[in-house]
Amino acid sequence: MDQPTAENVFCENIFRDPATGFVLGDGNDIQRRIGFNVRPQNVAALRTAGADFSIRYVFSPSENLGTFNINLIGGYLDRKTEVPSIGAEIDNDILEAYNPRWRGTLDLVWKLNKFTANYTFTYSSKTRRYLTEELTGNPDLVDPKYVWYKELQQHDIRFAYEVDERFQVYAGINNFTDQTPDLGELSYPISGVGRFLYAGVKLQTGKLF
Repeated sequence: MDQPTAENVFCENIFRDPATGFVLGDGNDIQRRIGFNVRPQNVAALRTAGADFSIRYVFSPSENLGTFNINLIGGYLDRKTEVPSIGAEIDNDILEAYNPRWRGTLDLVWKLNKFTANYTFTYSSKTRRYLTEELTGNPDLVDPKYVWYKELQQHDIRFAYEVDERFQVYAGINNFTDQTPDLGELSYPISGVGRFLYAGVKLQTGKLF
């Protein structure tokens, strides 16, 4: 691995012949056959800063309207940098793929007697197609309209009905707006499955043993 100078943890573990400069290993004795040490080294570093938040609110306007449950979980990413090895340049990952500035999930649940309706909205802000270093080195790398991946905006709906204490039927639609992956991608920022409908039953059985 290239390093700015020979004064680093990698070079310290390689032993060379002082006369030739070659890595030891062409002799017959054990000291000359072992030309390097192989051992774990803690050389990388990751720094990140941001904030996570969670809000939950449950209320029941009246007995006839049932219970409403609102859950909001989100996060803000202010900084994410990596140093892959000692002496390497700092890699700024903020706004690159999978490192959006904002992300969150809003979950709304309405329960009335045996009926439950659930709406979920999953969001993440736009990210860049290219590494920060690529765009810094070549601002005209691509047409500006292709620099960014679009935002993730996934809407899911689920309905369930409890027939009795042991039997439940349910159905739902995931990604009902049918958002598709961005140009040239198979599963980013959203799965390539597209709109997905499902239905099923849930049966709670007694103890088997």
